Amino acid sequence: MKIWISLATAAVLAVTLTTPASPRTVKFETAVAVADQTDESLDRAIRQALENTVRAAVAMGLTWIWLDGASLAGGAIHIRMVATDDEPGGSGDEPTRQDTEPTAEAIVPL
Repeated sequence: MKIWISLATAAVLAVTLTTPASPRTVKFETAVAVADQTDESLDRAIRQALENTVRAAVAMGLTWIWLDGASLAGGAIHIRMVATDDEPGGSGDEPTRQDTEPTAEAIVPL
């Protein structure tokens, strides 16, 4: 049994160590309920949605994040953000949509 465990561990390590590192890009969508449409309530909901998304991106080890869109619908704020561990304008291996490309003003390094 110990031989099988050793072989399985060696195989996992070999695959992990030989796999080239490629940049990761993750799209987040968060919704936070809004009690009413006052400025304070909207500000609080937007701040909470942004904080939740940034925390998730940091926990995943992603270093760049930008806002992809926001809307108010059905009594909730919906925030869409994109995060990556590759500097924007990097390798370009992944196809991107025009509306998810960050502008210099929208990029915030973490």
